[in-house]
Amino acid sequence: MRDRAVAGNGVRGFGLRGVILSGVATVAASLALSLPATAAAEERVCRGTIGDRTLDNIRVPQGERCELNGTKAQGTVKIDRGATLVAKRVRVIGNVQAENARRTAVRNSRVDGAIQVVQSR
Repeated sequence: MRDRAVAGNGVRGFGLRGVILSGVATVAASLALSLPATAAAEERVCRGTIGDRTLDNIRVPQGERCELNGTKAQGTVKIDRGATLVAKRVRVIGNVQAENARRTAVRNSRVDGAIQVVQSR
């Protein structure tokens, strides 16, 4: 069995291929850090009434009541346990999701995604 050549400090060398791969990894890491971060969709908590506004995601917290009138949601409308949503003339780009909600009513509205109501009234 032949031994490989060892660099003067006792560490085996990586050769030219290792140097190139190391340089590529450094450049990739630098590019990733310099790119702008993508903005996460904001969630608006609804207690009470929201009128003719455009929002990202809307969440009705547990036990609260939310009325949407002419509102546009560019994401999801989520109704938490025991919460009530009454939506009139709304436009939802995503889904309306209710699980164990007290009441979910969507009237004269457009929902591009799904309306998912589980164990709710």
